[in-house]
Amino acid sequence: MNRIVAAAAACFLLTTFIAEPAGAETWKVRNKHMLENSPSLCARYQDGHLYTIELVGQSFTLTGENGKFFTITVPADGTVKHEFRSPRGGMWEISGNVLSRNLVFRNLSSSCSSRLIPD
Repeated sequence: MNRIVAAAAACFLLTTFIAEPAGAETWKVRNKHMLENSPSLCARYQDGHLYTIELVGQSFTLTGENGKFFTITVPADGTVKHEFRSPRGGMWEISGNVLSRNLVFRNLSSSCSSRLIPD
């Protein structure tokens, strides 16, 4: 019986360490338009789109409702300023700090800006 309990405990610990690498974080964010920093046309766009952010070591991945946007390496201080094409074809920029979770999206065509708020 003790062998079974020990084996079960070992399997649990092993899957815990395999499931998420050390230093890995995953969280959800939603966009909130920054109308004070955007053209007036941005008021018609919807807030609340859900995104998933994953940070594994210095590897930062952003995924949205329509698929993966990008994976990039960020410096140790967490600062990021990265242009990317969304799965739907729009050109965007994300900037801010991944470690502090203070991030901003900017649509490069319309100049609409949104803060990414942890969900």
